[in-house]
Amino acid sequence: MKSIIFFLLIIVLFPITMACEKETNSEENNNNITVCGFKDPLNELVWLKDKMILWGFAKSLDKITLFRYKNQDIIEYYSLDSSSSKPFTFYCNGEMMDLNNKSDYDNYINKRKKIKVLSDNFPK
Repeated sequence: MKSIIFFLLIIVLFPITMACEKETNSEENNNNITVCGFKDPLNELVWLKDKMILWGFAKSLDKITLFRYKNQDIIEYYSLDSSSSKPFTFYCNGEMMDLNNKSDYDNYINKRKKIKVLSDNFPK
């Protein structure tokens, strides 16, 4: 009986252990990626740095995340302070994506791939 319980325990714990290891490895790899061609986009992308100053980023509850959508880097800004439930989404050149059409927005949300959180002032 003990051997059956041990075997079942191994079957349950092995996938969990492997999932944690995979997540750690992907987080380490995220540190080596570039965003719109820059290693430090929060300081090197002039338009993003300017917007962060305009938004008062350091004093508010904001999050900036890199996504990949249709083979393009997309920078998404979301604020808990904002009255909008939608994030602001930008191409690398600083142009805002036009996601006013519900089907365009839904398509973006469903097909984007999260790459890396660039900055997070959300409460933990």
